[in-house]
Formats: sequence, C-alpha cells, structure tokens
Amino acid sequence: MKPWIGRACLLGGWLSTALAQGLAATPAPSLCTRMAAEMRAAPASHWASADPLSRWVARAEGNSPFAETLSSDPVWLAELGLESDRRLSVSHLRQAQLHLIEEVGGTANCQAFVALARAQAGQVPRRLALPFELDLKNLCTTRSADLALVLGEPAFMVGGAPSMTSPEREYRLAPWTGEAWGSSCSLRWTERTAIRPGQHFCAEGKEKLCAAGQALALRLAKAYEAAPAPRQNQGWAHFAGPQVPSKPMLDFMHRLFTQPPEPDSIGADNPPFPLVGHTDGNSLSLLNFSNADLLRVPVKLQGRWWLALVGRAGIGWRQTDAVLVSLFAPPGRTADAVASYQFLVKTTGLQRVSASGD
Repeated sequence: MKPWIGRACLLGGWLSTALAQGLAATPAPSLCTRMAAEMRAAPASHWASADPLSRWVARAEGNSPFAETLSSDPVWLAELGLESDRRLSVSHLRQAQLHLIEEVGGTANCQAFVALARAQAGQVPRRLALPFELDLKNLCTTRSADLALVLGEPAFMVGGAPSMTSPEREYRLAPWTGEAWGSSCSLRWTERTAIRPGQHFCAEGKEKLCAAGQALALRLAKAYEAAPAPRQNQGWAHFAGPQVPSKPMLDFMHRLFTQPPEPDSIGADNPPFPLVGHTDGNSLSLLNFSNADLLRVPVKLQGRWWLALVGRAGIGWRQTDAVLVSLFAPPGRTADAVASYQFLVKTTGLQRVSASGD
C-alpha cells in the first residue's frame, strides 16, 4: 500500500471517529426547546382557543387509588411534616405513577403547600424531592405548579401569566426520566392580541357625542392596554392628551385623588359600568369595572371636558377580556354618565417564544 493511501485511510478513520464522538456528545434538545418549536409551527388560529397549551400539555387529574393515603394517612402526613388537620388534595399522573399533593386556599386559589410522590401498587409511597425550589407566594390565580404530560413526556411544570390580563407566559419544566428528575429548562412566550369594538351605550339625546367619543374611547383603551401596570404610576396626564384641562377640571381631579370617594362614583372601588339608555348587559362581569388598576382621566370632546373611566371589566380584583370606557360629566356619578364603550381583547397569534436551560 502506498504511504499516501495509508495516511489518507488513517486520516479518514480519525475524522470518522471524531465525528461520531462529536455527534454522540451533542445533547438532545430540551423539553422547552422542543415545545418552542411546536409553538412556532402552530397556526395563528390555534392561539385563539381557550387553552392553547392543551395541544401539547395534559395536566394530571384526580382518581388516584392512593389519594386517601397521600392526603390523610398520619404516617404519610408526618413524612410531609404536616399536621393532620391540613386539607390536602391529590392529582395523579397515571402514566408515571406520579402524584402532586397540594393545599389550595383563599379567593386567589393559592397553593400554600406542594409536594411530590411516587406511589405504585404493592409499594410504600415514596416522597420525591422537588426538581427546583418553589416560590409559593407567586403560585396564585394565574400561576400554579402541576404534573403533566408535556409532548407526551411526564414532567413537573410551574408558571403561568403574571396577571389575569397579561399576554406573557413563563414556565419552568423538569422532565421525569423514570427514576429521577432531568435537567430543568425555561419557556417564555408572548401572545399577540388585538382590541376590537364590542357593545356601546349612549344616553338619550347624546347620539352625536357618543359617535364622536368612539374614536376617543378606542384610543384610551389601546393606551391603557399598552401601558405597564399599575397605570396610575404613569399619571393621568400620560393618557389625557396634549391639551391642559380647565382649572375647574384640574381642581376636581385633585379632589378625586385626595378625598374619600362618593358612593356610586368613578372614585369608588368597583364603580358600575353605566348602561346608559339600556337596562341590562350581556354578562355579569360587564356590569362593573374591576377594582384592579382603574384609570381616571380628564378628556376633551366636542369642546367640553369630561371624566373618562378606563379599566378591565370584572368582579372585585378579578378581570375579564373586556376593556371598558365610560364618559361622565362632573362630578362623575353613575347618573352623570353620557356614554359607555366595551372593547374586547382577543388573542390573535403568537408574537414570540424562547427557550433556555437553567
């Protein structure tokens, strides 16, 4: 064999070995990376569904044969370091015999306690360490810890949206390998939304004012949605426009923010959404502004200053997908309302998504 042929064979063998070793050393994409790829490939119409994640995520459910043991057995409760009077519930990921034991309470459905276990027939339940530390203060309302099948794989997932109206989502995932938790990863995405006009209500004889106020109300609704919460930190001048309100209006705005509010006024915690000219609405949540992040703004329309109340519809601090705008004559009681506008915030697609390892 000629020397150069031998060297070529040796070099080829070395390259083949190095390439094989390199390929073998390449880690498989994380669960979050694969989820991000699936989300990018989903059609825009998919994101309008009530639960877009259900396409890739199946959360654990109840009906575990070990539910009574894991929620009330004194020996097991001692293993968890809990007293016997704790009200625990158990969800079951049947495909991996994994269980999530939790205590949920309060009007915000906060997870005050979360533990994981593996329980199989004929074996003593075994408590599992959490794959990462939890911040229980943030597991309320829109955020939770769950067991789930993610892309068909058993996993522990924690996260959700920072608020009831935010288009942003963030989750931390840890896959179950069969005997232990794999490396955790993070998944973040933002949904694209659009504001569309819904119903509007107008006081008798104010039809021209109401028609002129539609564009103003839409501008306020869009500015409200675009501003970071809490909106009050921006100051009402940020939303009012370039014109300086009259002195009587400025004096009234000062009193509005410095004196106790009158009942049934725009200063109240849960002011009603005035259905001027009508007697009912399309849902209970339409009839009130949520008391979370209400905006009160002086606006000029048809040569006169009015009071605008802007916020999400809701009950108490809970919010829905509707932005409400009402125009009042001072002093801003329900009886002073002249026009009310409803705008619906709907998800129209995926704006961006990213995945990272921890």
